[in-house]
Amino acid sequence: LLLLLLQLGVSLASAQVVYHVVAGNTSASADGSAANPFSLAQLFSAVQSQQNLATVGLLADGLYQADPATLYHLACSVPKQSLSLQSTGAATLDVSFSFRNCHITFTSLQVSNAHDQVWTLLAGKLTLESVVLDNARTSVLAHSADLALLNLRAERSRPGVAHLPLLLIDSHSTMEVVNASLSQFSGPVLLASNVESFTWQNVVLWNNTCTEGSLITLVNVNATLNNLDATQNVVQGSVLSIRDSSSVQGDRIHISHNSGGDGPAVAVLSASSVVLRNCVFGGNEAAGVGPALNVDGTALLQLEQARFECNSEQGNELAPPVSGAFVCVDCTESANCTSLCPAGAFKAQLQCLPCAMGSYSALLSAAATCSLCPSGHYAASEGQSACVPCSAGESAVGTGATFCSQCANAFITSNTGADSCAKLTEFAWVVIAVAATLIVVPACGIVLQVYLAERRKTD
Repeated sequence: LLLLLLQLGVSLASAQVVYHVVAGNTSASADGSAANPFSLAQLFSAVQSQQNLATVGLLADGLYQADPATLYHLACSVPKQSLSLQSTGAATLDVSFSFRNCHITFTSLQVSNAHDQVWTLLAGKLTLESVVLDNARTSVLAHSADLALLNLRAERSRPGVAHLPLLLIDSHSTMEVVNASLSQFSGPVLLASNVESFTWQNVVLWNNTCTEGSLITLVNVNATLNNLDATQNVVQGSVLSIRDSSSVQGDRIHISHNSGGDGPAVAVLSASSVVLRNCVFGGNEAAGVGPALNVDGTALLQLEQARFECNSEQGNELAPPVSGAFVCVDCTESANCTSLCPAGAFKAQLQCLPCAMGSYSALLSAAATCSLCPSGHYAASEGQSACVPCSAGESAVGTGATFCSQCANAFITSNTGADSCAKLTEFAWVVIAVAATLIVVPACGIVLQVYLAERRKTD
């Protein structure tokens, strides 16, 4: 009998409870049936008190709105307790939510013309499936939780909290985004930090504006990006900023015609490791160096099958598209705007590196090597646009010298830029002795005459 009761309890707990919900307030006698539907507030109250394992709220057409100060809160005590809000037609949300330890699913809902609203998730999981943000002001904050966005579309919207992004996820969370489109959004889209698993697939970022920071920021994130298209965004920082020991694998990445600030389209910083395959960087503009990519000295970047098309630095399409050291496998540039390196540098893997000591480059060019200093000349430091001729009494033998050597005893050079020191012959020594005599003897005679003249005046 006890076993039967336990089984019955499990069966009841496992049963899915379905409530019908309408916009606005209903009478207190409503039971959530189709004939006596709940309000949204009553639905949350019922879920909180009854603690069913699985609850479904079927939302009828209408605007589900609450005072901006009102927060719909749900704390789940039953393991994996879930609530699914599903639109049966055209349900629109203008409500702030707070969930704790719950599994929440929003399906086929629209968020439109909303007040500043925040959806907060502490532990548990939030799934937004076929949700549309249209002219909304919303932020989704997930802490130690899982976030899944499936078929999400956001247009003409902005974050619900100043200085926060649309999506903020941190602390041992996971994130999955599949088939998402964000356009004409004002503000940062994502800040993810300390995320153990991060997957974006088939995501389009088009014509968004971010006047503070970067559009997408990954901080210590283990991420996979597949088929990401970021086009015509105006961003003060970068479209994608990867920082603080993040590990990112990307495939089919298209970053083009983004502009707006000092930062590159993609920044790889602070000990991060990034591999991007099948990439296109085209038409990106930046005020700083590396309009397409910037890699700092602590990060690692590997590009495979990457193409660069007319990225410009302060309007200069011939500037190198990448700043910093990286590995490039099968990388190409458009023939219309092949980047050039300034004097004192050479081109290697789409970036400009300084000429080594003992070499130089005099002109703006796409040369893959620097020229060695000719004999009799030297370059004592990197990045030289010309070599310095050796001074008289010095020489540099052969090409590529980094310094000149002083001529040894019995050797001499009379001109600058000499490639060797000449040994003095016996005839040369005689000439030098005669010349010295011709100079010293008359000088001594003049000194003697002056002395005698002064002596006579004294006497």
